[in-house]
Amino acid sequence: MVLVKMKQGLTTGEAAKILGISVPTVIKYFGKEILTGWKNPITRRMEIDLESVETLKAIRRKRTVTKKS
Repeated sequence: MVLVKMKQGLTTGEAAKILGISVPTVIKYFGKEILTGWKNPITRRMEIDLESVETLKAIRRKRTVTKKS
């Protein structure tokens, strides 16, 4: 038996909610490769990589803390 690790994909709405930004901004970040992911070949919907969302969230949090200091 072979186990394949699947990437965790989020919808644009889920990614937007986690990041506290709008769906159009998520789409813009995807286009600029700030967020990574893939388009589902069957549904043609974007799936945003959870790891890239977590990375961007950490960067945004770090900038917010730095600005307040």
